[in-house]
Amino acid sequence: MELDDFQHKVFDFVKSRPSPGCHCSANAFMHLKKAWKIRKIDPEMAYFRCGCAEEEAATAIFQSLKRLKYANAKKLNFRNHVHKLAVEPFIWVINKAATVFHEAGCKPEVTITEEQGKKVIYWSFIHPETRQRFRPVPPFNFVSKVNGSIYDFSLHTDLLKDIGNVKEVIDYLRNGANNRNLFLYASSQGIRKIDEIFVEKFIKEQYRNVTILLIIYLLIDTCNEQQSFVQQCLNAFIKMLGQLPKEIELEPSQ
Repeated sequence: MELDDFQHKVFDFVKSRPSPGCHCSANAFMHLKKAWKIRKIDPEMAYFRCGCAEEEAATAIFQSLKRLKYANAKKLNFRNHVHKLAVEPFIWVINKAATVFHEAGCKPEVTITEEQGKKVIYWSFIHPETRQRFRPVPPFNFVSKVNGSIYDFSLHTDLLKDIGNVKEVIDYLRNGANNRNLFLYASSQGIRKIDEIFVEKFIKEQYRNVTILLIIYLLIDTCNEQQSFVQQCLNAFIKMLGQLPKEIELEPSQ
């Protein structure tokens, strides 16, 4: 499976970023390419590589947050599978919280181009009232509030419990990390197999998911100043993992 034109731009861009984020993000695409090549002869390992690709993309985000010295970024553990596999569900949570934004017809769009010989990435959206397209600069230098307070996305995070049918979000995340390994090891019931059609569909989905994660990585990593919404999301993410006390100050660091 070949990258499309936009994914090629993402792949070329991430390779130009500082180490170690550039290596993690480039390796994410390499895992997906190899997963596609072996999908017919070893679908279980192809499935496993898809998980590795997602984790590498998440690690790139972690490394960027640490490189740019965001508050609480040191609490992120790139060796912890739960931390890494929690990123994609958390992006889903953010997207759910933005449902009203999408329903208003704002139509966000990401663009990668060159300006003065330098690669740049930005996102823009159509204002629901004026119908004009706006480009936030920096891209995430805003905050999301509910009733005047910085939102920690807890109401939307709880939706993960409904999906996973568990009492705690952390259990939902642990289950996701454990399920990936079930296809690599035999159990008392025998050896688990993955259907080839399923794994092909899964690889295609992971191409999309990994691309989204790497877009987020680039929107963070290419901005040398700390962005308020990024800090807000980081605090909420760590709180979701149970790493911070409930009374954490959610106001972005100055």
